[in-house]
Amino acid sequence: MEYIVDSIRTGGWRRVQLAIVLTALAGTAGAAEPQQVAFPSGNLELRGFIFKPEGSGPFPAVLYNHGSEKLPGSKLDFLKKLPYVDPGRIAVAGCSFGGIQTMLAAEKDLGLRAAVAFAPAAMTWRESTDIQARLIDAARRATVPVFLIQAENDYDLSPTRVLSQQMEQAGKPHQAKVYPPYGTTQAEGHGGFCFRGVDVWGGDVLSFLSAHSRR
Repeated sequence: MEYIVDSIRTGGWRRVQLAIVLTALAGTAGAAEPQQVAFPSGNLELRGFIFKPEGSGPFPAVLYNHGSEKLPGSKLDFLKKLPYVDPGRIAVAGCSFGGIQTMLAAEKDLGLRAAVAFAPAAMTWRESTDIQARLIDAARRATVPVFLIQAENDYDLSPTRVLSQQMEQAGKPHQAKVYPPYGTTQAEGHGGFCFRGVDVWGGDVLSFLSAHSRR
């Protein structure tokens, strides 16, 4: 299945050879070069990139959120209105702070189909009980299936373990997986795993997205 990929980034992009891209998430085999787009968020103009498959669609889409906006819904509204996007088959994903935003988006009734949260708050979990409480609340109130993902050598595995337990208790559909260590440092097990570990988690994420984006 091919996906539109929409992500807010300030740095450069590169294409990868799976049907997933994750310097953003979910990419497309045979996708064109990324197209830069702009959209309003309050009084600001934010910018993002879109990877679009060949053809007219409508395609399912994955919004990759790295946490540059306070309101996840504003970017989703833009994505839904694109003529080649199927508004009924949109997922959201993000890593670290973007994983936090992903969990907050999953809590809201935004018409999403799924969410993939990589290491949400793994760097700040122990120091912030407020973040812990907020994410636990979001997990228990989730409106879509969530896939929680981390590498074993991440900074803290509590986010995946605690949030998946909370979703289990609340009867919310979810998956959770801690993969073997990626690299040799905590930094590599955190951001490196998210952005360069596509060959490790790519198949699982694609299966999860495909299962929850069918009509």
